[in-house]
Amino acid sequence: MELEKLENMNKKAKELKEKIIKAEAQLKKLREALKSSCIHDEIFLREVYHSGTYDDHAYTDTITVCSVCEKYLKTETETHSWFG
Repeated sequence: MELEKLENMNKKAKELKEKIIKAEAQLKKLREALKSSCIHDEIFLREVYHSGTYDDHAYTDTITVCSVCEKYLKTETETHSWFG
């Protein structure tokens, strides 16, 4: 009895895993299609600060990102005058 329940649950788990894999593949295709057809009219800026080292100056990357498809559109780097 218990063995049958475990086997049944294992079978259902495998079926769900297969469905998840198929859904992830479809989602990936849809995201790729969106990136190729997106007009990038809704954007936001993401700033990433990199502290310098003893020999290198600190800098900040300002990345322009489309908020619809999340594609990185442009990166500008501002180098600062101080070291790490």
